[in-house]
Amino acid sequence: MTGRQGGGPLNGYDFLHIGMEIDFHHPNSDDLMLPPETEDLYSTDKEAAAVFIRNRDGFPFSASDLLALHLEHVALQEGAELPFALPTEGSGRTSGWIAINFPEGAFHMLTTSGTVDVRRLRLAVEISVAE
Repeated sequence: MTGRQGGGPLNGYDFLHIGMEIDFHHPNSDDLMLPPETEDLYSTDKEAAAVFIRNRDGFPFSASDLLALHLEHVALQEGAELPFALPTEGSGRTSGWIAINFPEGAFHMLTTSGTVDVRRLRLAVEISVAE
């Protein structure tokens, strides 16, 4: 299984990004669409498709990169919890959504209406006990 391994209290778990939902800092966020090239890039390789651009330096990130940064942040917070129960040894996998909120001016994406800042990224993840 590919994916990211959690750190700190999340050590010992593999997190695999399997889908996403995006909200934008835009009054018509629900109506914005990604261009076909971005959709194709993401559908071809969810793990590596660098479709999020950091505003301060133009550095590209994939959803998996943002998931890894978020998991590191969660692992460093005392008492931080994920919004779902983690699997136990022998229980197989579990899945859930992890929401990451961004202030305006942090990351943007190219939409069919131009570049728009990302407000919230909801990542569907599959979690398993690391082997």
